[in-house]
Amino acid sequence: MVGAVHWKMLADLLGLADGTAHNWHKLNGGDLADYVASRLKASQAPTEPE
Repeated sequence: MVGAVHWKMLADLLGLADGTAHNWHKLNGGDLADYVASRLKASQAPTEPE
């Protein structure tokens, strides 16, 4: 359920603090922007000559 709904909705549904629901969401991999950024960073070409 953590990954299926927005963290704010999760907090309201379960009666959780916003911070708790947001942390659960992030731990579950719910923040796709961080994932995309990490993949882009990993695929960047090296800056030093070979």
